[in-house]
Formats: sequence, C-alpha cells, structure tokens
Amino acid sequence: MRSILLFPAVSSRQRHFQSFFPFALFSFFSLVFSSHSVVLYSMRTVLLLLFASAIEFSEQGKLNLLNAHNEYRSKLALGQFSVRGVKKPAASRMRKMSWSDKLAVPAGKFAETCPKNHSEVKQIGENIFWHYSNTFNTPEEYGTQAPQKWWQEFETNGWDSLIYNHVAQRFQIGHAVQMAWHETSKVGCGYAKCGMGTPDQTLVVVCRYYKKGNMEGESIYEEGATCSKCPEEYQKCPFGLCEKEGFSETGKDFILTRHNELRSRIALGKYVTRNVTKEPATNMLKLNWNATLESSSQLFSSGCPAGHSKNRNNIGENMYWWTSPVITETDSDSLGNRSSNLWESEFQRYGWTENKLSQDVFNTGIGHASQMSWARTSSIGCGVSKCTGGSIEGTEYVVVCQYYPAGNYIGLNIYESGETCSACPNGKKCESTSLPGVYSQFTAIGQQEIVDAHNKLRSSLAKGTYVAKGTKQPSATNMKKMIWDATVATSAQNYANTCPTGHSKGSAYGENLYWSWTSGKPSALDTYGTVASAAWEKEFQDYGLNSLTMDNALFNSGIGHATQMAWANSNLIGCGVKNCGPDSTMNNMNRISVVCQYKAPGNYMGETIYQQGSTCSKCADSAKCDTASGLCA
Repeated sequence: MRSILLFPAVSSRQRHFQSFFPFALFSFFSLVFSSHSVVLYSMRTVLLLLFASAIEFSEQGKLNLLNAHNEYRSKLALGQFSVRGVKKPAASRMRKMSWSDKLAVPAGKFAETCPKNHSEVKQIGENIFWHYSNTFNTPEEYGTQAPQKWWQEFETNGWDSLIYNHVAQRFQIGHAVQMAWHETSKVGCGYAKCGMGTPDQTLVVVCRYYKKGNMEGESIYEEGATCSKCPEEYQKCPFGLCEKEGFSETGKDFILTRHNELRSRIALGKYVTRNVTKEPATNMLKLNWNATLESSSQLFSSGCPAGHSKNRNNIGENMYWWTSPVITETDSDSLGNRSSNLWESEFQRYGWTENKLSQDVFNTGIGHASQMSWARTSSIGCGVSKCTGGSIEGTEYVVVCQYYPAGNYIGLNIYESGETCSACPNGKKCESTSLPGVYSQFTAIGQQEIVDAHNKLRSSLAKGTYVAKGTKQPSATNMKKMIWDATVATSAQNYANTCPTGHSKGSAYGENLYWSWTSGKPSALDTYGTVASAAWEKEFQDYGLNSLTMDNALFNSGIGHATQMAWANSNLIGCGVKNCGPDSTMNNMNRISVVCQYKAPGNYMGETIYQQGSTCSKCADSAKCDTASGLCA
C-alpha cells in the first residue's frame, strides 16, 4: 500500500511538531531520461524476448496514474490547456476518472504477454507505453511517465479539431485523445517487465479505459462553460470535472464501518467513555447499507435543509452541516468521515449514565451518538449535498444519514446490557469476535510487536552496541525494560479515537504520534504499530545522538520520538490506533492515526536520556538485571 507518514515528537514539558507532505492533489512531475534510455510507445513495433514478470501497481503507482489523468483532464476542462501556443476551449461535461481494478487486472495480464501492438478487446479503450533501458526506476515513476508521455502527443503533433478523425489522428495523438475523451470515467492499468537480464529488457505499461474513446467522427469533448452540461446525476464539479452527487462506494463503506465499529465495541464491552467502560450489549444488530435510505437522504440533503425532515415514519435521522473557512472544493467522502467521527465524539464528551434514554440523558447532547448505537436499528443510508447558496464566509455542505428502525425513543434502552449477543433476534447469528481489521485497537500480537520494537532499541543502548548515524553509543546503567500497560493503552486508544491532528493536552503521560495515509483500504492495523515504532527509532539513524542530556538543541534536531522510546525511566507503554477514514487534505486517502503513551514520561529538559556506565549497574533495588537484554526488569 502506498503510505505517507509524518511524525511529531513530544515531551511532557515541551513538544515539537515536524511534518512533511510529499504528495499533493494534481502534483506536477518532471520526466528525465538517462542517455542510455529509449522510450517507445504503442504505435511502434518493438521486438521483445518473452521473459515477462507481471506485477500489480502499488497503491502509489495507481495514485500516480489516476492523478496524472485527472490533472490533464482538469486543465482541459477549465480552459487552461494550450497546444502550440493556442488555448483549447473549456469542456462543458468532462468526467472525473476513478480507478477500476476490473480494468487493471486484465490490463496487467495483457502486459505480461509483452505485446507489440494493441489487443483486440472491444468496447474498452487502451493505451500502451514501452520503456526500454538497461536499468529501471521504481514502477511508480512509470505510473507518472506513461500518461505524461501520452499527453505530450498533443504538443508534439498538434491538435486542430475536437472531432476525432481516426485515420488522420490515430498515430499522431491517439493516446492523448483517449486520456481526454470526456465520457471516459474509469481507468485501470498494469505493467510487466519483459526480457529481464537480456539486452532487450523492457517495462510495458498497459492502461484500459471505460467508456472507450477515440470513436470516429465523435467529439473528443464538448466545448462550453466548465461543468455546464454535466449529466443530472453528476452535479459536483471538483477541479472542473463532473462528479456524481452523494458518497462514493469508499465513502459509504467508511460511514458504515465507523458505525459498526462503535456498535461492535459497545457489544463486546470494550467501549470506554469518560474513563468508564460500558457494559456489553445482548442485542446489538450489525448495520447494513440501504439504497432506499440512501436515496431518501440524498434527496433531502439536496434541498439544503436547515433542520430535520418531518413525518419520517419510524426513520431516524442524523444531520451535519459544514462551512469551510474559505470557498474551496471539498470531497464529499471526507465529510462522511468528519460527520461520523463528530457524532460518535458526543459519547466521549458527555458520556451517558444509564442505557435507558430519558429526556435528561438525551438533552446532555448525545442524540447523534445514541442513534448510531441504537441496538435495534439495522439499516443506514446517507447523502451529501453542496449548497451553492450557503454562508457568505464559505461553502456550506449538508450530510444526512437516515436509519431504520429509528432510535432515540424516550423511555427505551439504547441497548440491553448483559452477555454479548445473548439476546440476538431469531434468525440472527453472532459475530463473536470484534469486527475485522479496519476497526480500532491493536491485537495482543500487535501490542507485543510494539513492546519488542521498543525493547530492542533499549537493549542495544543498554549493552553499548547501538550505532546512531555511524557513532556507537555508550552503554546504560539504568535502562528499564518496557511492558504493556492496559491503563496507559486505554488512554492512548481513547485519544486515537478522536483522530487527533496534534498532541493531547494535560496528559500525565509521554506521547508519540504517527500518521499514515493510504489510498487502499486498511485491513491490518497491527502493521502500523510496527511501522510507527520503526519510523520513530529511525530518527537516531537520520540525525544521530550527540548528547545524553536533553536540551532544546538536541530535542529540536528531530529525535524527540526516539528519545522517548529510549528514555531510561519510562517502563510502561500503551498504544492506540484508529482508521480515521478519508482525509480531504490528502486527496481523500484513508488516514491511520497511531498514539503511544509512556509512563513515566520522558524528554525532560536538563535531564539525561539514560545514565552512561556499566550495563545494569544502577538498576533500582526492586529490579534485577535481565542479562540477555541488559535491561532492568
């Protein structure tokens, strides 16, 4: 999976935030070929040895390909693209492309045949790119280079008419035309390495498209005011590209996942609010997505309502309004993420003292969260709309989720407390384990991997075998062995559940944070604990450890996470993890947050990270030396 990370350091007395974003929507890339490289693409004949190795593009490669296509289409749609100094007219109904694995898989299989020409597949568009070289860069780079090279055909060969002439234009601008075809909305690509180890080794990229473009006598696109003729169901216009109203399948999946995560944790007796672990539920139903509720929610949201709908007839309803500080394009999926997290956070802010929903309990401000967790509710559907007549300060959006059967009946229980699933309705079976890996919290295996990663670093330091940026570090007299602590972990998980963008305030613990972004669907959250620990430790490798006494200069060198990992007196650790769903600031990729907290906290200014001297020579009286690790246990 393609992931992006940034990781700030922390001290209980001083905190340092360090971030970098190596990705941005519609990024621009340069293309440089070395002197021994030759680029060939689909209209030429290429002799290849049929020793092929087909590999699926990584999430990074898919993202590069998709963004490159949409970047070029956006420029065209907005009337910002020029060919040989002549600006092309804006497009009135240019579709936004999305990735299709159904297209990508057969594209990869065709690439594996090391093709010399196009396939005979009908009703599907196809572009091919060959890169012949005695060395290869990462495949992700070719995910950018291929569409860039195809699009260059417009400038190289000219583009005089919006009506496609297959005979005259096929060999001149055929690839570029397919990329620009306004009705094409899906793309999927694969690649293969052919003739490896021979003088003819070649990388082949195949992209396939639906709907197919390059139709003789038809318009490449229809000129006119940007987005002025988007189809009725494509009323959103991000970056000049027509996009469907409502949530994408990814957005729907996250909303459903977020609801079922909350319901699962309550059902299993693992939900903690305001330091109180709630009793498990006997009768918590798993929610399913309902297309009728979705249509109803979308229709209601399209009217930009200021309040709830009326006469809902046993349909529950949650609503969310969002106004940006400035007028910007916003991806609707990120609002599904934002609203779901906000509704659930009512439980974290206000808690609830009893399962029976009285008017007093409802009035505390938990109505959205209680509808999310209403045990007898079995179906959900949501819609989102942009309100063009919104606030003067910015652009207003409305999210509506509807539920059946409705919850929040005064005098009834949110759920029945008792043994998990013991009162499931007839015909319903119990999913006896917590819902799959998209849900939060580290497993026992994940917890141990985090502890092991920390103790590996601490042991190396304790025994004097650790090398930081080429410099061997002295041994430690007092390095404690870390163990997992459930209380610390609960605190860390509760904070992770808020999908934080910065450090917690007023905590008695030390704290390390890590974020990862992926365009795929996170499935194994344990992985992120291991990756986070490695990223934090890597600070020592990147920046070194020039002093054992913590001061501003040392802390600000960028090693704050690593020093907290290595702080001799920190012996208890607990961590939480959260799939926070689509992040609009990162091209709607899923954001995973990791929080690790430490007791006792480290990174105190003026104090030593650890005491230098003979291994274990100053273990506390109550501790003994674990000679294998050199840690005080």
